[in-house]
Amino acid sequence: MGTILLGPTAALVMQWALPLYRHGITHRYADVLDLAAGRDLFTRCDAVCDWYGEVILNRKHCIRSLALRDVQALGEDACVIILAAGMSPLGLELVSSDDPCPSRIIEVDIAGMGEKAALYRRIDPVRSRRIRCLNADITSEASLRMLSREARGCPAIVLLEGITYYLSGRELAGILGAFHSRDAGNRFVIEYLLPCDVVNPARRHIPREIFRIIQESAGLAATRCYTHESLGRLVAECGGAVEAHYNMTAMERCRTGRNHFFPHGEDGWIVCSHGRI
Repeated sequence: MGTILLGPTAALVMQWALPLYRHGITHRYADVLDLAAGRDLFTRCDAVCDWYGEVILNRKHCIRSLALRDVQALGEDACVIILAAGMSPLGLELVSSDDPCPSRIIEVDIAGMGEKAALYRRIDPVRSRRIRCLNADITSEASLRMLSREARGCPAIVLLEGITYYLSGRELAGILGAFHSRDAGNRFVIEYLLPCDVVNPARRHIPREIFRIIQESAGLAATRCYTHESLGRLVAECGGAVEAHYNMTAMERCRTGRNHFFPHGEDGWIVCSHGRI
């Protein structure tokens, strides 16, 4: 099986996340990926914070756990929609879970989804039948209408990881609005960056420097930040409601059973919010 070369940013995130993929089906998936393009970025980020991988491990564990909890609540007919999916194997994780897993997963990104679908089929030709990988721009109204039709007729669980940093409030509202259900029975998990002024002053340099390095490397626009309050208002305007916020302290405790890197709520700069839409 040949290797797949990832771009620098995707390789960086996958490098941080590798401890999640040490066994089983996701190990076979990760083993095919060539992360060489992310080595320089990793070295530069590691010089800023040599435990930054904990942030990525915590958020990925949290999103996976919340998605599986929602599948259990909504039933296996639920459709999980992973927006800006990139090369993360979350879809493969969900269909290979020992817990109830969704009958249908749609992974979406602007490019590379055909290659990802082929890799999924090579890794697990049976369970990967539940996963559909689509190339689409999630900020496009036409793409959102198409995705809304794809999810029609079943409860939907919409996941946004690693993308809200680059979405305006209007774009995020458009995405949420596309998946609004009459009874607000659809669910969402949104991961986002907090403004530095609500983060422990001793920690503020970490997200500032990490995101600066990534932005300069990838030529990305300045990051967008949300607070609990601003995200809650945006969701409410779309007809939904945030039911819980998980800061990095809660995520770390859920994953590891203790708080080592994030003993206090203000020590983290990334939050996952969960609710209905």
